[in-house]
Amino acid sequence: MKIFKTIFLVVLAASIFAACTPDLDKILIKQDGVWNVDKWTTETYTDGVLIDSLTTVETGGSYTFNEDMTGSFIDADGETGTFSWSYNADLEALTMVDDSFPFPIIFDVVEYTKNSQTLRWEFELGTDKDVTTVELSR
Repeated sequence: MKIFKTIFLVVLAASIFAACTPDLDKILIKQDGVWNVDKWTTETYTDGVLIDSLTTVETGGSYTFNEDMTGSFIDADGETGTFSWSYNADLEALTMVDDSFPFPIIFDVVEYTKNSQTLRWEFELGTDKDVTTVELSR
């Protein structure tokens, strides 16, 4: 009987943990799907050495993720655009295809909760690399 109780408690604990782990694609489209940009940081490296870092605290920028895997954005200056998106749970990556950008942007999901998420994107060209981190909240 003691073994049965132990197995039951382990299965119960695993079930509770799995139920509490949020699925990003469900978080993105809940409620109205609007995520406000709180902070945008870009770090520029040459030959692995940080040469510039720019942090912008946004007021007015947002991304809207729709249930049909499309979305739109507006930045703090009023510039707008549209995109399609997908989420790969195995890689914990959010892919956005912006209509005005020449290739897909693949964000690593650094952290996410029901009300906030932090995404990170790296772009390399030769010895130069830009690392962009975006913090979003509801």
